[in-house]
Amino acid sequence: MSADGGQTASASDQFVSGETENDNGSKREWDVHWNRGIRYSLKRDVLVPWRYGTVYQYEEMQLAGKVGARFHIDSATYSEHSLEGVSDETDLRRGRIYTQGNLVAWYPVEYKLEFGFVEDDFFFNDNYWWWKEIPFVGSIKLGYIKFPVGLERTESSRDLVFMERAAPVNALAPNFSFGVQFGAPALNDRMTWHLGWYGAGEDDPELGGTTSSLTRTGFRLTGLPILDEAGEDGTSLLHLGLGLGAALSFDDELRMSARPESFFAPSYINTGDFDADDAYLIGVELAGVKGPYSFQGEYLFSSVGSENFGRLGFSGFYLYGSWFPTGEHRQYNKERGVFTQVVPKNPFSVKGGGWGGLELGLRYSFIELNDDKIRGGEMHTIMTGVNWYIDRSVRLRFNYGLASVDNSNDTGWLQILQGRLQLDF
Repeated sequence: MSADGGQTASASDQFVSGETENDNGSKREWDVHWNRGIRYSLKRDVLVPWRYGTVYQYEEMQLAGKVGARFHIDSATYSEHSLEGVSDETDLRRGRIYTQGNLVAWYPVEYKLEFGFVEDDFFFNDNYWWWKEIPFVGSIKLGYIKFPVGLERTESSRDLVFMERAAPVNALAPNFSFGVQFGAPALNDRMTWHLGWYGAGEDDPELGGTTSSLTRTGFRLTGLPILDEAGEDGTSLLHLGLGLGAALSFDDELRMSARPESFFAPSYINTGDFDADDAYLIGVELAGVKGPYSFQGEYLFSSVGSENFGRLGFSGFYLYGSWFPTGEHRQYNKERGVFTQVVPKNPFSVKGGGWGGLELGLRYSFIELNDDKIRGGEMHTIMTGVNWYIDRSVRLRFNYGLASVDNSNDTGWLQILQGRLQLDF
């Protein structure tokens, strides 16, 4: 088996493999092959020299992982009513090249190194070292990682039901920053907890959203009060989650903004930069799966202390449902408390093997960034979605939505029609 569960390579996809033995008896084995990405592995003896020329084998070092890539190519067209700043566009929404795997040497560690680009911006995120099964703290994750508040925020962009996260999530929940995080599953994988400390957020080419010079503490707790993975109608589960964030500082700045759930549209709601001495965030999660049907919703509230504006409050929520007419169901990762990759039951094949998987979704979201003299605006968005899972690596997405915007500069509504070719290897 490969590092993440793929089958060992066949002769047709083998690139390089071999084995050598040194004079001292130590061995080295390596293998590189293709299996939904470039898989690599290396095994070698770790030898410890001792006096009088004696060499002892300490243990075997193992390195196994993959080099993968993710490309999301988007096209969007708009019809605006009393709004400005939109134009039809086709471009690369997201490109990422990464390597991830496991290293076993004295103590096993999971790693990921990722290089990303969005339009003309290049960035590093989702880069970490992750030590698991640590006594008392469960695991330690160090690097550029996600802030643990929000179900949609902690899910991968690969696995979202809609092309973009809901506007309240982008506006209120921080994204990647450098930090350290502890956490683990509990109660036979029916609960998870994560606690961490994170540095200041930076301008994020992925989404705009929350930008802050405040350092933060974040906590997330999830539970599965209902879990039936072998029911007559397929998997059934009920997910509950609570996220808390806090930042204390002095004379720092904060900005919250969000697009109308379309990457090429401008951030119509935007607080602009304002002074902030502290910020608190609470997120409540609710999601359920019953065979091919699912629903998901979140409420987020941010309380910000400002010397110039006093105590401010901003909030938002979303709710959506989805259905697989082809019989698949949303997959759940019990270690992290998030939904993950859907694999179609019958991948598309021109030879008649299948037509892939089909998913239909409907979402409503609301976000308000108005309080006191901060008039960031409010926005209602209705978004419909169709996902065609051609196979586990290729997906076509189509979204149609309506967004109603009301702020001091722009008041009107926007029709959105957008599609994506999604390639993940």
